[in-house]
Amino acid sequence: MEETNPDYFSFVVGLLIFIVLLAIPLLSYIFLRRNFKRLEDDEFNKKYGSLYQDINHNNYSAIYYPSIFMMRRFMIALVIVFLKDCPGFQVSILVYMNLGIAVYMIKAKPFPESGLKKYEIFNEITINVLTYCVMMLT
Repeated sequence: MEETNPDYFSFVVGLLIFIVLLAIPLLSYIFLRRNFKRLEDDEFNKKYGSLYQDINHNNYSAIYYPSIFMMRRFMIALVIVFLKDCPGFQVSILVYMNLGIAVYMIKAKPFPESGLKKYEIFNEITINVLTYCVMMLT
């Protein structure tokens, strides 16, 4: 009986997890894009409403916020894992990602409710300030 190499098994499992984590935001993006006109439908909302909950349904670019949010988390994890020896480069990438998200949120206005919009903008500003503090320490 042939023994399996634990390193090979770990690689395959890791690769499958990587593919799934990359596919989820992309598939949600494609799904929301194809079903944009059905977002207001009650039956559709009962089935898939949690995917775009609290998001502005009338703005075409705003419905991509969940996909962008998931992809951003995935990118942060990749930067932390694969660029662990380059902290300055890590912080630089995080600053540009935060800036991109802030520009997206200002342009797309993904949240219809004023309180939630202010809360998310406050979160982005806080993340940026903390990232700049980390930049000064590296």
